[in-house]
Amino acid sequence: MKNQCLYKILSLLLCFKTLLSQKLFEAGAALQGGFIIPHSRDVEYVRQSIPIGASVGLTFSSDVKKWGICNCIPTHHFGYIFFDYDNNILGKGNIVYYRLNPYFQISSRMFWGFQGAMGIALLNKPYHPLTNPNNISYSMYFNGYLGIGSVFKFIVNKKFSFVLELNYHHISNGGLKEPNKGINWPVLGLGGYYLFGKERNYYLSLKDSLNKYHPNQYIKTNNLLMNVYFSSRIIQKGDKKRWMIYGVSSEYFHNISKLSDLVIGIDYHYDDAINVISEVNKVSIKPDFFSVLVGHSLNLGHFHFSNQLGYYFIYPDLYPYKVRFYHRWTLMYQINKRVLAGISLKAHLHIAHFMDFRISYVFFSKSKIKLLE
Repeated sequence: MKNQCLYKILSLLLCFKTLLSQKLFEAGAALQGGFIIPHSRDVEYVRQSIPIGASVGLTFSSDVKKWGICNCIPTHHFGYIFFDYDNNILGKGNIVYYRLNPYFQISSRMFWGFQGAMGIALLNKPYHPLTNPNNISYSMYFNGYLGIGSVFKFIVNKKFSFVLELNYHHISNGGLKEPNKGINWPVLGLGGYYLFGKERNYYLSLKDSLNKYHPNQYIKTNNLLMNVYFSSRIIQKGDKKRWMIYGVSSEYFHNISKLSDLVIGIDYHYDDAINVISEVNKVSIKPDFFSVLVGHSLNLGHFHFSNQLGYYFIYPDLYPYKVRFYHRWTLMYQINKRVLAGISLKAHLHIAHFMDFRISYVFFSKSKIKLLE
């Protein structure tokens, strides 16, 4: 047993040494502060709150060959954030997330990037009819998390860098349980990073290596996808039973740059809860939703982050949201050339409808080499 434990420890140390030798990552921390947006009259209790947070994380940078894909430095970031919402009703939160973060060079030491994040939040004071009846922002301990933002990165030397971030955080349960008004809070953050295992800072060495990798050439790809997804929801606060949602959609991705696709598509889903609502109201309502959508996809390696705006042509008359437009945020991981898997959040204005799990199949793909002007 002792020999096995010693073997495992040595294996972990060897893995850590391998990471360092491959020059893969930065470790960093940041402080964040901002305010909570009272996005409806029902959540006026958040107006005077000043949330303060602290984050830590690891950033994995691609090697310089990836510069030719997007004229940027694509990075993958895994992190943790703690927030005190400065509000007795909301309590405190813990967020574990994954973030896509491409950096574009402004000067020899200054880089600008945008950020798209998705994760899971654990909050400590959900709605309870007896102990916390005033909290209509969230009703579950575990919730979904989405974040977008912008960041400036200043390289101090071959090991250290500072970042100034402006981020917008959102938390909700995707319509799984009511009440679910969500929490929306923009923040300003200041932090620093330490670069492991590199003789020279990766960001400072770009100009020495770019000419080897044809930065003016990339592969232009257009894809047609079929998606199958499913979710579930309750009808009203306090329901213990959940009703299933089944959906299919088709999307066409038209490549417009090394990093971006324009997306158009159609979407259909069936909501079994509508059948129950129609029985209660003694009317005949079809539980069918049909819509068209248009949006943008950000592509970094195996990860694809898209945001889309949809418009309903068909939806039930008793549908509570009373709007024909919706928006959707989706994070997909490309398993191989044909198959992708991921999660998506659909919302109407500031109200989440549902979060779904989806599988996608690429049944048509066309590629060609594209030279930049």
